[in-house]
This record gives sequence, C-alpha cells and structure tokens, in this order.
Amino acid sequence: MELAGIEWDIILFSETRYAGGNIVLEGGHHMFASSEPTMVNCKHVRDIKFSQAPSSRICFVDKMMEAGVTRFVATYTPHMGWETHDLYRYYDQLTWVLDDARRHGRTIVLGGDFNTQLGVGIRGDCLADLA
Repeated sequence: MELAGIEWDIILFSETRYAGGNIVLEGGHHMFASSEPTMVNCKHVRDIKFSQAPSSRICFVDKMMEAGVTRFVATYTPHMGWETHDLYRYYDQLTWVLDDARRHGRTIVLGGDFNTQLGVGIRGDCLADLA
C-alpha cells in the first residue's frame, strides 16, 4: 500500500473515482461510502460511530475523540459545467450535514475541492455564505 511508512489517521478525498460502499482495505483500513470517500486508518476504525454519504459528492464519518465526537466531511463541489440548481442542491445537502453536526455538538473537519474562489461569481458567493 502506498501509505505504508507514512503516519496518517483520516484522509478526506475529493474528485476521486470510487464506486462507493464501505470496504475494508489491505491492513484493515476502512474506506467509507460515496464517490468522495473518507479513508480511516485501522487504528481508528473502532472509534467510528456513524458514517453516511448523503450524496455522491458528500461523505462523512463521526469519530469519537477525547473531547467528544468529531465529524470528518469529504466533499467535491460541482464545477462551472454544472447547472446552478445542482450547485444549490449540493450546498443545501452540505449545509444539512454541517448543521446536523452542530446540533449534536460535534466538532467539524471539512475537506475537499470547492471549485471556486471566495468573492468570484455565484460559486464564490455560495462558499462565502457557507463559511
């Protein structure tokens, strides 16, 4: 495995071609859901409390930490080739995932490709509103 010899805990992928579904990888590491998967090192798998992929562009896992549960969210925002309504639907889904984490008192780690720059066009405005 390419990660052998590297210290890592959780990897949040974006723009990854992955068929989806939860699988166990070589070494006991786990890949969780959707086409934007989250990979969890085998030493942390027992601490995963919940995982979900609300869409093919968003995946999250809730992991028990010393200070409580942290939600790790992997995401890939639709680029300019997508319709505006797809962009809004994506941000609605992502907002739900983040609001749900806040309602449950979770810390949030968000990683991915937002396909924009703050202050540039509608996509930049959506990212600014999310932030």
